[in-house]
Amino acid sequence: MNIPETSPAFPPVPRSKRLLRWIFSLRALRAGGFAFAALVTLLVLAVTLYNFSAQREWLKVKRDLEKSGVPLSIKDTVPPELPDDQNLAMTPILAPLFKVQAIVNGKEIWADKEGRDALISAGSGALCINDAGASGNMGRKAPQLGDWRVGEPTDLVEWQDYYRETKDFPSPEKPGTAGNDVLFALARDKVAIEELDAAVLARPQARFNLRYAHDNPSHILLPHLAILKRFVQYCQLSSIALLAEDRPTEAVGRFTTGFRLMNAVESESLLISHLVRIAAWHILSQVVWQGLASGSWKAEELAKLQPMIEALDFIEAGRKSMITERSFGNAMMERWVSSPGTITTDLDPNATNPMGPMQDLAGWVLPRGLIRRNQVAYHQCAGVMIELWGRIRKPDGSYQRLTQSEVDAAIQPHISPVTMNNRIVAMLVPGLRGVLAKSQLAQAGRDLALVAIALERHRLEKGAYPDRLEHLTPAFLTKVPGDVFSGAALQYSKRADGTFLLYSVGIDGVDQKGTRPASKNEVTASAKGSDETSGSDDVVWEYSKLEE
Repeated sequence: MNIPETSPAFPPVPRSKRLLRWIFSLRALRAGGFAFAALVTLLVLAVTLYNFSAQREWLKVKRDLEKSGVPLSIKDTVPPELPDDQNLAMTPILAPLFKVQAIVNGKEIWADKEGRDALISAGSGALCINDAGASGNMGRKAPQLGDWRVGEPTDLVEWQDYYRETKDFPSPEKPGTAGNDVLFALARDKVAIEELDAAVLARPQARFNLRYAHDNPSHILLPHLAILKRFVQYCQLSSIALLAEDRPTEAVGRFTTGFRLMNAVESESLLISHLVRIAAWHILSQVVWQGLASGSWKAEELAKLQPMIEALDFIEAGRKSMITERSFGNAMMERWVSSPGTITTDLDPNATNPMGPMQDLAGWVLPRGLIRRNQVAYHQCAGVMIELWGRIRKPDGSYQRLTQSEVDAAIQPHISPVTMNNRIVAMLVPGLRGVLAKSQLAQAGRDLALVAIALERHRLEKGAYPDRLEHLTPAFLTKVPGDVFSGAALQYSKRADGTFLLYSVGIDGVDQKGTRPASKNEVTASAKGSDETSGSDDVVWEYSKLEE
């Protein structure tokens, strides 16, 4: 007899549904929560151990650096304060730049905002040699200043024409000599330049009162750098005009004003200040070159120029700027550790912040150990670069060759391959490329100018240039400098017509027989730090291209 099958009271539950029920059951949720908590705990433990290990590594490096006397804090590199009456930076024309009435919500309230703004205004500020964009120049571009590195003089006739066509500078009713008309136009700022001429004599030191204690070192204001460069351009043009009018005593006085303004940032030892000082030297050295080329300098003025130029040392200044830059970089990393949300905006201050609050959150999520490991790598790179810079000058004062390729090879192990432990450093270090070449170019210019002055003093006294540079010592030069690029002697030859050729072999170290760069663009390219250049990069001091 067949017994019919009866349907169960509850049909079987499909496996997928049973799985879902289990997943969302209280027991499963408890198990999942436990697993998640365990995972988070392990992650936190791993990050904590990583941070602890990195912190311990950093503290060891820090102790070693402090024992070696390496300044790690910005306050350790701040120049000492000066009495206002001894401080060139506190002369009335410059004082408004950093004279603070109060600091409110982290921002400066300036004691003389109107005076400060007027001084900073590009194109209309005091001692501006051109007013580009002003109403009266009818769209004419101002001439460029000359550059001895490509054999170009500052053309006073072009400047004379420019000033006559603009209503923003005074002009005499009738055109005169180019030098006189340029001086007439520059007299628009007579009060300002006479104040500075007097200040450089009365105030022997300089210190701009930067806000070194700013909680964000990258936000320290540096408006004085562009202003000083502008003032130095004025001093170049007026000095050359004075030389053209056979007024060398006044010209050396104006050169001295520019020279002191250039050196006003030397005590800061900031990297950017060092680079601006280099730019100012290239501007001022044009006065020396053009005066020698035209035979305008007299022995008395040359004797005043020589000790000023002899005191310049852009190699040591560059090394000091790297030390200060190291302390600023360290301060930034300490800021990121103590205020994690600042790292993303500090590393990319121009970003539009598309992630909003999430971008700041990323800084908080980033393990502190990553910053500490980058801090270690940063000091390793900085230490290598500073140590190499110290080798350029031998104990006897002579030079030995150092190339950017050697520096790159020495720091490469610390930034390659790029990992999270050196990623920040790998972003920062490339910005330092070129500083070495720029410093060497400035030092080569200093050495060539110094030798050229001694050569001219020799000619004025003895009637001719010497056959060899060694004949300049000791009467005209204590010691003949070498070539900072090659470590060998500067190249010098006396020509049959009585003139001379003097040059350094340049950054590539290849002697191209005194062939100077064809353009200012080539000069700029050679200063970027590459040991290989497409054209000639000899640094040449000679006068054959000067148009009479």
